[in-house]
Amino acid sequence: MATRNIRSSKLTELGSSGYEIVADEPDIRKWSLINRDGKLLGTVDELLVDKQLNKVRYIVLNLQGKPLNLLSRTVLIPIGIARFDSMNDIVILPTITIEHLANLPTYKKGKLTFDTERKIRNIFTPLNAVRDYNIADDTFYEHNDFNDRNFYGSRKKDFNKQQARSRDDEAPSNETKSKEVFAPFREGVMEITEQSEIPVITKEARVVEEVSVNKDVTERDEKVKDSVRSTEVEVEHLHNKTN
Repeated sequence: MATRNIRSSKLTELGSSGYEIVADEPDIRKWSLINRDGKLLGTVDELLVDKQLNKVRYIVLNLQGKPLNLLSRTVLIPIGIARFDSMNDIVILPTITIEHLANLPTYKKGKLTFDTERKIRNIFTPLNAVRDYNIADDTFYEHNDFNDRNFYGSRKKDFNKQQARSRDDEAPSNETKSKEVFAPFREGVMEITEQSEIPVITKEARVVEEVSVNKDVTERDEKVKDSVRSTEVEVEHLHNKTN
């Protein structure tokens, strides 16, 4: 049976899609990508996006295999298993192993198939997990590995941690804290931040090519010289002679 090309009109590389990452989210292309031990795995070459749902589905990793005793090539990483450090422009794969990277199929632009995507998902799915799914159905991407909120939401978590550290720095001394332990309960205000899902990519109009055509008109005076010739013809009158 011939292998069918998957979603060629739905999943496309961000650079050629006519879409852009929304203004409040980082564009991670060209960022370094490391594992949980801080070992460099390669760089983010591209992102595969779903144009219909405005979602990022895969990171296209330019794998530097030599330091890992692997073949250098391009592979796909589901966006949901990645995290990022916007302070240092680094993408982190906290759960990925060398075995994962070794088993990932090579990605070739325009040749993403059903079998390739199924194999990628199976590599990151536990052996005891249910693997009965139809890749032709959009529910395939509802798996947590493809949840881009896991990735882009990590920045919000880091931000909350930074705020917590700032509050700790501004906290009173231990002596003051010990006194407050015995203070009676007091009324206060609790702040709750409401979060909603926002598309990660958006379409923007871009001028691909401009062509300007100008026509220059020039005038010139030209003198024409020529010789005029005249011809003289002699006419002889013949008179009738009487015999």
